[in-house]
Parts: sequence; C-alpha cells; structure tokens
Amino acid sequence: MASLRQLAKLAGVSRTTVMRALRPDGPVAEETRRRILALADEHGYSPPGYATALPRQTRPVVGCLVPRIVGFGDAILVETVWEACIQHQYDWLLRESISRPVRTQEALNCFLEYPVDGIILHSGHAFPLPNEVLALLRARQIPLVLVDVTPSPVPLDWVGLDENAVGEMAVSYLAGLGHRRIAFLGQSSLYACEVSRPAGVRRALARHGLPADLFIDTQYANYRETLTGLLRRPDRPTAIIGESDLVALHAIATAHQLGITVPRQLSVLGVGDYPYAEATLPPLTSITLRSLEVAQRAIDLLFERMAHLITPTIDTVKRIALKPHLVERASCAPPPPHG
Repeated sequence: MASLRQLAKLAGVSRTTVMRALRPDGPVAEETRRRILALADEHGYSPPGYATALPRQTRPVVGCLVPRIVGFGDAILVETVWEACIQHQYDWLLRESISRPVRTQEALNCFLEYPVDGIILHSGHAFPLPNEVLALLRARQIPLVLVDVTPSPVPLDWVGLDENAVGEMAVSYLAGLGHRRIAFLGQSSLYACEVSRPAGVRRALARHGLPADLFIDTQYANYRETLTGLLRRPDRPTAIIGESDLVALHAIATAHQLGITVPRQLSVLGVGDYPYAEATLPPLTSITLRSLEVAQRAIDLLFERMAHLITPTIDTVKRIALKPHLVERASCAPPPPHG
C-alpha cells in the first residue's frame, strides 16, 4: 500500500495537491484529480483515520499539529484536544510535523483548505512560522494557540512551561548541592531563541556565576562521542542537565560505559518527568513539564477565542507560562570531594 509521500511522487505533485485531490471539493484541476484518484486506487492508498479527506463538515473543526503522535507529551496534548472536541461537539483534524518546518507549512495549508475553525500548534522546532499563512489565518479570523517556542512574526497566544524557571530550577538545585561544573546536553543550535530551554540554562548559569562553556549539541550525529570525550577529561563536569529525560538517560548510559558512577561521581538531571524516569537505574531526578495542564489551558484558551472570534493583538495576546516542579529521585548528589 502506497503512502501519501509515495503517491505524491508517483503523481509528480506535492503532498498538498494530493490531499486537495482526495477531497471532493478540493481546489485542484479535474484532470489532476482523476489521475491522482486512479493512482490511489491502483496502489491501494488509504488515508489514515485522523487525516481522512472529507467533504466540508457540518460541525466546526479544530486542527491540531504535534511533532509525533506517539511522543509522551504529544500524546497528552492529542488526547486533551480530542476529549475537548467531543465535549464541545467539534470534529478535529490531526497532523504530525516530525519537527520539520516544511511539514508545519503543509499542515497549516491543510488547515486552511479544509478549513478548520481553530488551531492548536506544537511544531517541535524553533524555525519561524510562515508569515503568509499566518496572515491568511488572521484574515479569516481563525485563532491559533501555540504550545511551544516556535517564533512568530505576528502576535499569537501561547501556553507553555516557563523555560527561564526550568533553567533556574535545574541550576539552582545542582549548585545548591555544590556543583560548579555543570554541562547541558540538548539541541542548542536548533533552539537558539531567547525563550528556549538552552537559553534559560545559560542565563541561570550566568546568574550563579558558573561557566556556560559545557554545552553539547545533540543535533549533531557524533554528540555521544563528544560527551564521551568530555567525561574522560580530568576537569569533566560533575553534573549534567539533560534537555529531556531521554537525553539524560543517554548521559547516564555513557557514564556507566566509562565506569563513572551516577550519582556518586556524576549527577544527572532530566526534564519531563515521564513515566520511565522513576524506573531507571538510578531513578532519574527530573523537572516536570506539566504537559496535561499546558494542554488543558491551551485548548480552553482556543475555545474561548473561537467563541468570540478574537484575533489577538500585541496588547491582547495571552502568554501563559506555567512554573515547573522538581521531582527529586536518586540520580543527583553532592559532587565528589575532588570535584
């Protein structure tokens, strides 16, 4: 069975054109529609349930974009949006960005063409949203609520975690244990904007008078080799902040391979507090993302905007930054005496 990408390649058109052709009222030339429908039948293409192309709906629709439907935080957001849509008698349209700007562009175009009445957007990347699409959304009074740090050239409502508070909480906790050489492991180059988690950690290190030169960018394929080299140095860090729980577990695994004991010789702190954090060895100290509350506040704000057809301005835009919580477990301790 062909995928949407394969069908588009076979037809020699974009995926957006394929989606238009699969809709009875989609804006595409009839010859192109017939050719794509024939190819879809020939190769057994069937749109997934969450993306089925339907005629113009009789009920209002919410569009939802997440990086990956199977991600822990993303799954919470998807479930929250789904439950809210059932409660308010809305249909919904779900898309994945795979953290790629081009997929975000395609999803927003799809939401415009369907069309939807409001959008919850978690892009998974820090590249700016396309200005021309945002202009169309505003012209049609389609509200959009962000739940991540994706930059936008126009005022947009936002709900998320206070990343400055995340950085301060992580650094303050480790500094309070006595750590003075703290490394950060995460996507430093991808999330370079000032409201991102790496930026929050850098500011916190500066406030505590600690060096901010131990950042390892997980965007690069060889980051584990870089981490291994760092941990082999005589002046290695005594603590690591992982941008996520998963990254923190990579740090613990690398330490174990090098014979470095966690937390006696190296403290590791994660962000997320996902279910597996307490089942690791040792159980991972982590900062919770408050994913459920972020999702609930975002969908409540979206329904409020849709009810009143409010297009936020610089003066009326809402930015709701939730404070994080630290969950102490066994992966952090004071540094060794020589640290």
